[in-house]
Formats: sequence, structure tokens, C-alpha cells
Amino acid sequence: MSSVNAAPNVLARKGTFVMLLAVLLLAACAFGQPQVDSVFVFDENEGYFTTSVLLPGGDYVLAGYTYDEGFRTYFRVARMTPEREILWTRDLLAVGSFRKEVIVLDGEFVVGIARAQLPSDTGSLTIDDIAFKYTLDGDSIWARKFSDSNFAAFLNSIIPDGSGGYFVLGNVTVSVGPSFNQQVNLSRTDAAGTVLWEQNYGGPNHDQAGDIVKLEGDSLLIATVMNIGTSYNVVFLWTNLSGDSLTSRTYGDMGVSSFMRPASLHARDGGWEFVWREALNSGPSLNLLHWLRTEYDGTLIRELSIDVPENSVQGFQQSEDGLRTVGYTPFGTPIRNAVLGRLNALGQWYYQDTLASDVIEAYGFLPTSDGTIAVLGRTQVSDTILNACIFYVNDGGHAGYLFSSPAEVDFGVVPVDDVAVQSVSFFVTWDSAATITDIELPEFIATTLTPPVQVMPGDSSIFQFGFRPTELVRYSDAIVIHASARNSVLTIPVFGQAPFPECTPALRDIYFTWAEIGDSIRRPFAVFNTGTLPLHIDEIVQPAPFYLDNTGPFVIEPDTNALLWITFRPDSVVLYEVNLVLQSDDPQGADTVLLRGRGLVSQEADDDLVQLPHEFKLLAAFPNPFNATAVIRFELPKTQLVKLELFDITGRLVKEVAWQNFSAGEHQIVIDGAGLASGIYFAAIKAGENYAVQKLLLVR
Repeated sequence: MSSVNAAPNVLARKGTFVMLLAVLLLAACAFGQPQVDSVFVFDENEGYFTTSVLLPGGDYVLAGYTYDEGFRTYFRVARMTPEREILWTRDLLAVGSFRKEVIVLDGEFVVGIARAQLPSDTGSLTIDDIAFKYTLDGDSIWARKFSDSNFAAFLNSIIPDGSGGYFVLGNVTVSVGPSFNQQVNLSRTDAAGTVLWEQNYGGPNHDQAGDIVKLEGDSLLIATVMNIGTSYNVVFLWTNLSGDSLTSRTYGDMGVSSFMRPASLHARDGGWEFVWREALNSGPSLNLLHWLRTEYDGTLIRELSIDVPENSVQGFQQSEDGLRTVGYTPFGTPIRNAVLGRLNALGQWYYQDTLASDVIEAYGFLPTSDGTIAVLGRTQVSDTILNACIFYVNDGGHAGYLFSSPAEVDFGVVPVDDVAVQSVSFFVTWDSAATITDIELPEFIATTLTPPVQVMPGDSSIFQFGFRPTELVRYSDAIVIHASARNSVLTIPVFGQAPFPECTPALRDIYFTWAEIGDSIRRPFAVFNTGTLPLHIDEIVQPAPFYLDNTGPFVIEPDTNALLWITFRPDSVVLYEVNLVLQSDDPQGADTVLLRGRGLVSQEADDDLVQLPHEFKLLAAFPNPFNATAVIRFELPKTQLVKLELFDITGRLVKEVAWQNFSAGEHQIVIDGAGLASGIYFAAIKAGENYAVQKLLLVR
């Protein structure tokens, strides 16, 4: 990692923006659609702002891009008052970026990431992602790039670490032969931006970083998209503040082929919300918006992939019951305009409408304290110039859409073969009728709704829906309504269950690490009853060398848990992997929990017990000289990644013999001399930080 002096790249421009307020007359459009009330234009230079943070006193710090007379691009940071007066601007020579930049407030500083053009050792300019830090008065503290000659870094997020430094999240791309490998990278810096350490996550795939938050209790949550097998999955990683992995959760195949900014991970309603945009390669500038909601512990609530046709989504913002989006119609459309959308919590569009105005692009929301919708964008001020602006929107309603109330139906607990009934109201917005033309029902749902049904504006059409369980299971599906409304398909999720107990272990895999023979480790373990009837667990058979303080039997009431204590007491120097089996009256059958632990020899153990090596050692090969095969022997004090290579007398690599993890103890690897000429060879072995070479003689 190398440091970048930002000061020489800051342009010495003393002037401020000339600000004009252009009040637009309301367009003659249908009542109920969102409308642009007014546009505030920054009129000095062509450019735009993409993101902003609200300061405690009401000021803003904005980030975006501007251009000079020579059409050079500059990344711009500016401070603006609530009256929209620009107090200062700072510019870095940059490149046009299709990735939204990031800025974060850190007390009396703002930090962020951007893509800039930086001077290289040869005197030319290189393009790199940088992290930067400014005071609130606009003084540059530092700017630092994270790429070097061996790899390229693409930064996605930066947050304060709570002790003056920062966590920086991104991707690193390293060439591997003719191809390249992209991994998620986490770096921690001190207050001066110096990298203290870094960690990579993921495999030899094109894994991609999303966003990061710091949690209470000194841990981090990292949202990523990882290539797992043949699919791309969202993976949440929990780490400690040293970057060591604690646990992870993998979510369904989201079909992500190109992970794009913006991406946002934030807390909401006692859980997490991860939203990002994906650019597709098929169709005329199609986009998908992905939306993942989980509980605080990562338990999945809902994952959605939402079509956003003919609209480049650039930013999103939480609304009262869902999500608000902003973007613009694609390049190449006859008349380009900003597009504002709003989704409910189920991912259904309330509206997604082009705003009739001179605003042609929208990039993000300006945070406000009074609920006003303020959007950062740029507007057409002449035939050739597009200027940065803020435009204010009247969120008037949802024109021509069909909705249901409630938006999802939970029938609760219903005895087998009984029927529960709930009413669902349908209504349309604006002043046009909609016709329900067809309905698709799950097998366990019946209804009084028989298409075609016309829903009149201003009225509610009420129908009954019934739920009849036939098995002791949870039911989860959806009613699909087809209609002549602007949303031609309305999906209503439905849930229900028959009364039964449900055995839910808190963990499915418990790793006790290691214990010396004669010693023990004791850990708690909870079993929950997430059903609706008392859960009866049979007496548990103890899977030695794991022992329970209480083997039961147990009775666990609904919405409660039993706390079991398990002791690991090894009697051999081996890795134990055994199953704890929970037999109960859960209709889904028995539950198993994998218990793992390793036994080690105590320093005071008997002489007849096998002692583990205290250090790495390469033993003599045999036979040597050899004719067909030779055996390389070595000792390891702990589990390590071992690499064994064979070189000829000129130093040329002739064979990669092994590259894998070996456990603590003595091991041997066979070198096959087939295809090799007689002569002197060198076997080089690397285990962790240890390296040793042994001379071999092959005689034919």
C-alpha cells in the first residue's frame, strides 16, 4: 500500500458556485403522480453531485464530479449550508466513474472513497481507487491508494473503527497466469491512513465486496456477493476487529453476474437490509434491484430481485414502509429524464415514474430532517451544458396501481382440516378502474374472488380467502393476481401452519477446538421450540467423548428453550467428529448437531502416549539415491498448509508434488520419479513460515 499526497491535486479555485433557483411550474400531468416542485441549479461548472452526508448543524458535505474547460474530469468534495450556499470545494483529477462514490462523517472529519488520476514514478498518470480524509473546513488530511504493482484494488466502503482509524472494504484483483482472481479485501488503517493489516475472503473466484458496518460488542458485519460453484450468492461475514472470521450466512442464488454500486447495508427494524444494483448484459439497459432483509442474527426475512426496466437505478433511500429509488432513463432514449420509484416492503412498486422536467439525471437523495424528498442530479441549462442541481419532489401518490390490504396474509395456527378465513380488500389509485383478469391460488387456499372483477377508483372490493391445512407443516406460498392495472401482476404472500412442536437447535455445528487428554472443555447449547405445542425430547444418548450434564428427557414449551451443557473430554490424540441426535415428537423427525474437537497430549502425559512435535522438522528421505520413488518425511507441530516442489540442478521447477493442509504430527509424501532423467534434484518444502530443501539423487 502506498500513500498519495492529495494537496498538489487540489485545484486552486477560489470562486464559489453561482446559484440559481429555477422554480418549475407543475406539469399538466395526472393527479397522484410524483411531480418536480422546484429545481436548485449550481451554475458555475458542468457536473453533478452523487452523494451527501448531513452534518449535526444542518450543513451538508457533498461529493460528485465536475469538468473544466478542457473537458478534464475532477472528483469534487464540497460543503453546503442549509440555504444551499457553497462554503468551499476541493477537486481531485479523476476519471468518469460509473460507480457511485462514498463519503462518511467521522466527528470533525469526512472520509470517503473515489477513483482518481494519480502521478506515477514515470511521470504519467495512473487510475486508482483512493480513500481520502478532509476536515469539515476543507483541509486535506490524507489521500491513499490501495493498489500496487502486484494487484489492483477497487474500494467499496469505508467506516470509522471507533479508535481513530478506519476499516476499508473492497476487492483486490491479482493475476494468476493467464487469468485473474478477485477476492473481498478488508484493510484497517490508523488515523493517518497507514494500513495496519489486511485480510482477504472468498475463494479463487470473482467475489465482490458490498458494504460493512461495525457492530456493538467489537465485531464487524460484511455484506458480499460470492461465486459459489456455478451461482452467485449473498454471503454475510461476521468478523472480529482483527478481521478474523467468526461466522457467516449464505443466502440464495440471486443470479448476480455484475455487482454494481450503489450498495448499502444498514440496520432496520431490529435487523439488516442489504440493497444493491445489478447491471444486466441482456436487453436495452435493463437493471435488477436486489433487496435482502434479515433479522439481526442474519436469519432470512425476505430476498427479492426486482425488475427495473428502462431505468438506471443510481440511489435508494428508506421510506416509511419500504424503499425509495432514483435514477434516470437510459442513454440513447429520445428524451432523457430522472425517474423516481417507490417500493413497498414486499418489493411491489407503488410507482416508478419519469419526472417531466428539465432534470435529465438523478443520482442520490439529499438527507432531510422534515421528510422533504430532495434529490441530487443534473439539469439541462443549454444545448451543451448539464449543471449540478438539487430538485425537490412532491410525492403525490401512486397513479393507476392495484393494491391489496393487507399486503400479505398470515393465517396463524389452524388445526389440521379446520378452515381459517380472512378478508382482503383490493383498491386502485388515481382515477382509473382496474380489472382483475385471473388469479393463481396455492392448493391450501380458497377464495370467493372469481375473475373478471372490476375494481373502481375510490372503492374497495372485499373478498374472503380461506386456509385449510392438511399436514403438520408450515405453509408459505403466494396468491398471484393478474390485472389491467399498471402493475399487471400483484403478488400476495400467504402463511399459516398447523399446530405442532418444532425442535430447533441454536447451532448445527459446535467446534470445541482442542483439549489435552485428561482435561475438558464445557460449553452451553440451547434447543428452541419454535412450534406451537409443547416439545418432548427423548433421553439423549451421549456421544462420547462429549457428555451432557443432563440427558433428559425434556419438555420445552412453545417459544422457550432448554439450555444444555456439553463437556468435551478427549481420551486420544485424534480429531473427533460425532453427532448429537435429538429424538423428539417434532413431525419433521430427528435433529442432529455435529460436535467436533481435537485431543492433545498433555506435557505431563504418560511416556507411552504419542507426543506431538514441538517444531517443524524435515527428516531424511528414503531411499536416497532412488530409482522409482522416494519418500519425503516431515513433522508438524500444528495443522499447516504444506507445499512440496521438485527442482532440477538448474533450479527449474519440474514437478509440484503436493500443496495441501496436514494436521499436527509426522507425515510422508511420495515423489514419483516417472518421466524424470537420472541426475540430482532438490525437494523444497514450505510449511507455514518454515522452509527446507533436501538433495535427492535419481539413478536409472
